[in-house]
Amino acid sequence: MLKRLKACFSLAAHITLAIVLIAVGTTLLNDSKNEKEGIFKVELGRNLLHRGLSIPTENIPSQATEVVKGADGVVKQATVAVAQATHVVQDIQSKVTSAIAAGETLLNKLVPEALAVGTTTGCVEYGDGHSDCVSFPLGDDKTFNIISNLSNEAGSLVNQLHRLPSLKSLFIAGLVCFAISCAYAVVNAVVMILPIASNGLPLKNLICIILSICTCGIFTCFMTLVIIIWLSGRGLAELPKASFHSGTAFWVSIVALVSSASHFVCVVLEKFLGA
Repeated sequence: MLKRLKACFSLAAHITLAIVLIAVGTTLLNDSKNEKEGIFKVELGRNLLHRGLSIPTENIPSQATEVVKGADGVVKQATVAVAQATHVVQDIQSKVTSAIAAGETLLNKLVPEALAVGTTTGCVEYGDGHSDCVSFPLGDDKTFNIISNLSNEAGSLVNQLHRLPSLKSLFIAGLVCFAISCAYAVVNAVVMILPIASNGLPLKNLICIILSICTCGIFTCFMTLVIIIWLSGRGLAELPKASFHSGTAFWVSIVALVSSASHFVCVVLEKFLGA
């Protein structure tokens, strides 16, 4: 009777942990946005140019007219000359403004406006709306080299991204190990509750302990990588006008590790308490 009661508590604990991990895992995996922005996004906000050029031309005609006031014979000629001069100045102003706008448009294509890192991909976004995205690991890809000179943190982040594996694949591997271990523990608890086998499944403790250790190891790696990348990205928020947005993967990694560690504790307690 006592064994069945312990098995009931074990069953409830494993099912609860499974529900929690499935819920947070679904949150991370179902939203495709997390693949590109799941860890963080930094908006650099670096406005290099401002549109517009202030050249006061509205007073030119009145000033010139004042100079020739009283000379009735040359007023018309002066007015025409002033109008032509005003037109030339305005034409120059228009061309300069257009040149500045064209230069700004060109720079918007070259200067990064935001940086986002997710579970499978990293993206550099530009002011003209386009973005360059690369899947992890970056390898020899030079897409992120453009931000490496922004600060020491940026250079460190780029070096880390070149070695970063696909975090989504790592998380899925952890989920698979957890699912197998949890399923084995649940089936074992059900077998002990029902009058089928009083000792449960064969090698239940050994199998569950090995699988739960693997699960904890995978989720520890996942959380460690996420936090390292997150902290490096957080350092970019110190740049002028920059703003930092944390992604879903940060808190999911913590919940996943806590859930897998709790599962491991339950398995160990079952061994020593004879559940």
